[in-house]
Amino acid sequence: MVRRDSDTDNQTRYSYLQEIIEGHVFAILSAQNKPCRRTAQKICDRISVYFFNRNSTPAKPTIVTDAGQIQALFAQNSPRNNTVVSPTLQACLDTWLENGKLHDRGAFLLIYTDGLFNDEAQFVDCIARACTQIENHKMIKVFILGVGQDIDIERFLELDFDTYNRMPFDIFVFDLVNELDDITELLKRQLIDLPHTALPPWVKARYPNFAERFTPHHQRNCR
Repeated sequence: MVRRDSDTDNQTRYSYLQEIIEGHVFAILSAQNKPCRRTAQKICDRISVYFFNRNSTPAKPTIVTDAGQIQALFAQNSPRNNTVVSPTLQACLDTWLENGKLHDRGAFLLIYTDGLFNDEAQFVDCIARACTQIENHKMIKVFILGVGQDIDIERFLELDFDTYNRMPFDIFVFDLVNELDDITELLKRQLIDLPHTALPPWVKARYPNFAERFTPHHQRNCR
């Protein structure tokens, strides 16, 4: 996260990501569920923010209700050398199961990273456990958003494809920070009945052979 890339405007990835997340938080907190302002309601009034590189003890969340809070959070948390996500991801899932799901609320979990996970197998286990707790894929989504030139795109796409094939529900999504024009559109795309028909345009353009492998489950099962 301390490296500088041409696609992060020569800022460190960490500084660049702060600005990106500020924008994403603002967009999500401002989004409404109806086009008419008189009847519209916000889709979300708070976001839990975690800094997740902890080997055992899950990070504690900070409740964010205004995008202006993000700058101070980044100043208080320095980048770490490894990328361990599963303890914090599992804590997020447990919190949702104990609170959000009981009140019929779904969840979007967004993880921003500039490299591969040191605990990939445990991450996949978290996804598998989440699938045992839901009735359809729209209840919860886990997004990995890559930043920086070192991100191993093909490895994350393979991970996306692998979980898509192995899991009963399609709840894992990979995308690139710099390919996102609108974070809320990314979230909406995954709430359709067949979310893998909504692969990001850059995947279809740059990895056409990979995109062809994503056959909707019901079509694949009919073969």
